Amino acid sequence: MDYIVERIQNGIGCGIWQNKKLVAWALTHDDGAIGFLNVLEGYRRKGYGKDITVAMIKRLLEIGEVPYAHIEEENEKSMSLALKTGFRKDRRIHWIKMK
Repeated sequence: MDYIVERIQNGIGCGIWQNKKLVAWALTHDDGAIGFLNVLEGYRRKGYGKDITVAMIKRLLEIGEVPYAHIEEENEKSMSLALKTGFRKDRRIHWIKMK
């Protein structure tokens, strides 16, 4: 939770509100990658995920940043959305957790 609060305060974020309710949002991670994309259950399949992603791309370009995202290959929905919004696969990254 602390990380999310920190990203809200210090990162780039976009959201879609309906009737004073936040129904879709995305934030940047601390490395600048687009992430935290979420659309509430009742608001999915309306194009909000694409709208948020496009808004994040535009905002990052406006401030001179290169938009990018880290997506696990098995996450077919996120990969499809990224490709639809103009991203292309660039390289594989392996995350290693140390204790």
